[in-house]
Amino acid sequence: MSPKAAAKGKPAKRTGKAKGPGRKAPARNPRIIRHRLVWQGVTLALRYEPRSSCSDEHSLLELKVVRPQGVPLPITATGNWSHFLPRGEVEEGGGPESYVCRLLDQEAASQAYRHALARWRQLELF
Repeated sequence: MSPKAAAKGKPAKRTGKAKGPGRKAPARNPRIIRHRLVWQGVTLALRYEPRSSCSDEHSLLELKVVRPQGVPLPITATGNWSHFLPRGEVEEGGGPESYVCRLLDQEAASQAYRHALARWRQLELF
């Protein structure tokens, strides 16, 4: 119980986070697969949900740039990417890591991406 809540005689709010010895954090969704991968020197956090919580017919694949911050990817300029796919497409592509690496490699060949990467490396001032 927080000191303020105790002073007012109110029970502590549950935040869903483990606090104190012997307490467990809430279980993560076992259907969600998480990976860290490095693609061309960029560390990415990958999150894959084989059966989307929105639809049993679709999978959800998400990417987030971890390091270096601000680096463009061939599939997103913001560093975050989320995409719904027909169920089974990622597995047919060799699993989440293989699927993402193949997609990034394919899109990295574009002139637009090479230009964006060169601009990022140049550290534009204006």
